[in-house]
Amino acid sequence: MLLETEIKLDINKDVADNELAVIIILEKNILLGSFSNVYDIELMGKKAWEWVALACEGFKIKRANKLPEEDILKVIKPLLTDSKYTAVFYGDTPLLERKTVLEIVEFVKNRGLNVLTLERGYIFDTEFIKKVDAIQSLPAKIFSGEDFFMIDDLRAVTKINEILKDRIISFHEDSGVIVLSKASTFIDADVIIESGTIVAENNTLKGATIIGKNCYIGPGNYIVDSIVQTGARVIKSAVIKSKISSGKEVVFEKLESAVR
Repeated sequence: MLLETEIKLDINKDVADNELAVIIILEKNILLGSFSNVYDIELMGKKAWEWVALACEGFKIKRANKLPEEDILKVIKPLLTDSKYTAVFYGDTPLLERKTVLEIVEFVKNRGLNVLTLERGYIFDTEFIKKVDAIQSLPAKIFSGEDFFMIDDLRAVTKINEILKDRIISFHEDSGVIVLSKASTFIDADVIIESGTIVAENNTLKGATIIGKNCYIGPGNYIVDSIVQTGARVIKSAVIKSKISSGKEVVFEKLESAVR
């Protein structure tokens, strides 16, 4: 996915590789019945916990299953490393962004804190937390209005999915892609679209799809795990695990494992 590439270069300017380890907590929400594994709900091509992992990409990441009644320290202590700080985030907060992660770590470093309680999660000084048996209850520090928005009911799933959808489209627009209808365009997280391409209305682009420069993705396409090379045109077609060569036009076709 390209959503993070522009800032990935800056990831270690203020936070060294071995300075932060991340534990992502996968906690069931038994109130949601068959959707209790909220961290596994797919949102714009990634599971909820994978969005959290993306925000922490480049750091040591571990995952831990946790029941609501379990003590957080008992869950994380076997997973602690020699990193200076340990961040504990939850897999049900997929709106977490890298810039917020870096801001939180800098806040802890600058104030010399041993524990920082977040709206949903914690940052610990690792050596300190290894030695204690309980966490003192402290007011949560608020860093963002969206980052720790939690999947706590099914309405939240819809809202979070819309926010992620808008973020993805905005990223591509900032990268020189023209999206004619945000409302009817759905682009998965790992889709790559190069500059100069126009995406018309009623398009769904999924999986590991790559769209080259100066393409025209006309109205009404469903494109999955495919490559559309420079200058190609695709209109009202289904393209699945296929390749459309530079300058080619595909109109009203269904391609599966094909080359044009």
